[in-house]
Amino acid sequence: MYVPTSFREERDETILSFLEQFPFATLVSPTENGIVATHLPLVLDRSRRSLVGHVAHANTQWQSMFSGNASLAIFHGPHAYISPLMYDSSPAVPTWNYAAIHVTSTPELIEEPSAVAAAVETVVRRFDHDPSRWRKPEHADFLEKLLSGIVAFEMPLARVEAKFKLGQNRSAADQEKMLASLSAGDDESQNLARFIEAYRQGRS
Repeated sequence: MYVPTSFREERDETILSFLEQFPFATLVSPTENGIVATHLPLVLDRSRRSLVGHVAHANTQWQSMFSGNASLAIFHGPHAYISPLMYDSSPAVPTWNYAAIHVTSTPELIEEPSAVAAAVETVVRRFDHDPSRWRKPEHADFLEKLLSGIVAFEMPLARVEAKFKLGQNRSAADQEKMLASLSAGDDESQNLARFIEAYRQGRS
């Protein structure tokens, strides 16, 4: 990923927090027939510094994921259009501001049934804090059968590139006007404004 110095983020905690806050990723892998991609949640395991996920066994992408070639996981944060009218300075051109992280790593297959179940549990509990509400004892056989239809894996954080393109290359006055314009914009723009404000606080 092309990352100019002014947009590069290298602080470990900022990167890990971003991966936790925006876990829905695009997983890209090379195959003999070209590039394939799957959209899926990848949950960060801080203790192992790895991402945990699974795909359907019917999804043929997994057949190339464990061949020794690296895959790319792409994580997106808030993003929005930036109009030249959002700046005090002139001339200016339209652009798009965003935050994104790329994790390049060789996925590792999880094979042991108990480990597969644990990997799925990691993902479930990240988003559903009380799965007992729908997971009933009488459904045990059904759920166990479903586990045989997935392929679980983890991706170590081998290579991480973080790009936070948030207008840092503009003057302080331009940045403040941009932030005010985003805060008064649509939901997408307001989400980016809140992210920028939180990001600034983290750097102070």
